[in-house]
Formats: sequence, structure tokens, C-alpha cells
Amino acid sequence: TAPHFQFRPCPICGLPGGDFHAASNRPAEGMTLDMLRPFWAGLDKEKVFFTYLRCAGCDLAYNPTYFTAPALTALYADLAPNMDMVPTDLVAATQAGYFDAIAAAAELTGDYLEIGPDIGYMVREAVQRGTFGHYWLYEPNFAVHDLLAAAVDGRPVTLASDMNDLSAVPDSSVGLAVMVHVLDHLIEPLAMVRQIRRKLRPGGMLAIVTHNEASMLRRVL
Repeated sequence: TAPHFQFRPCPICGLPGGDFHAASNRPAEGMTLDMLRPFWAGLDKEKVFFTYLRCAGCDLAYNPTYFTAPALTALYADLAPNMDMVPTDLVAATQAGYFDAIAAAAELTGDYLEIGPDIGYMVREAVQRGTFGHYWLYEPNFAVHDLLAAAVDGRPVTLASDMNDLSAVPDSSVGLAVMVHVLDHLIEPLAMVRQIRRKLRPGGMLAIVTHNEASMLRRVL
């Protein structure tokens, strides 16, 4: 299983190891990637997760073992669209509301960058309401790439599956970058935000939607 997992110290203070905190009956680090696939999507009666340690330095509960970026890409590629169980009209209306808030504060020009666009709800809003030059769409789920290509309606587009490498996007070119329900899924959110910052042109905007705007996680991120 080692090629699919990474082993890390405490992500806050950098100390390795710690005291045992919590584990599932079948710890994830003792299973193969194929064994873990059924538990990756959906809600199962059996909970399988990576064992938590309590850091001796800062008291953080964390997973010293977790998926590597390539393993996560492989897992995300198997998922259905994020909001697959929600009526399409409801999702479209919700994301149009997100774009209303963005459009009230952003200049909808330059290039458009979206991390995790799913099937392209925000992309369609950007096409209809903005004057973007190139669309850079980073979506690990290959199953929705055709839908994303259709969403740009013939505009110049680059579709990529690796969300961790934005090097193809020209620096200082992006007028609007968007992440909807993505930031709190990233292994290294700060590294991603720093990459996006380099891609934004002067006056460009990064718009982030979290799962729960009132949560402590949103405030920390």
C-alpha cells in the first residue's frame, strides 16, 4: 500500500508521531487502495478512516498517514458529479447566486480559472456573463470533461485533471479564479492559494465557497 500513502509529521508544528487518538475497526492504512475505493464515496454503515495521533507538541489530532496526490486523483476520477443526488435546477440556481455575489465585486475579464468545476455550473455563468479570454479548468474527474468542454460553448479552454500543478496558466493573466467546495478537500491549501496568487492579474479576484460559511473550518482556512 505504501505507493498510495504518504507519511507526514504534524502539519502545524512539524513533530513526528504522537499519542494514539482514534482508529476505525479496520484502519485505512492497513488496506489497499482498491479495498478503500468503496468507502471513498457515499455514506457506509462501516466507517473506515486513517488512524489519528495526538501531537505531543501542539495537541493537534492528525493523520500521520494519508493518500498521496496521485492516489487522490485516482479516487476522485471514480466519483459521480459532486451534487449528483440534488435536483439540477436547484444546484444551478444556487451556483448562479454565488456568481451574482462574485459579479457584484469582480471585473469579469482576463482569463478564467476554476479548481474543481464539477460539471460546469459556474463555468456557464462565466461564459454568459463575462468576457474572459481563456478558460483554465482543473477537474480530476475525467467523466465530466466532455460536459465542461460543452459548458465553455466554443471558447478557448484548457482541461486538466491534476489540480496541484497550475504551471500551464500564464502568470498575471487570470481575472477571476473560483473554488466551490474545494479548498477544504486540498492536502496543501496554502500552496494552492499561493499558486493562484501568482496567476491573478492586478485587480484579479479569487472567490472561494466553503461547505459551511459559519464553521470554524472556514475561519481557519
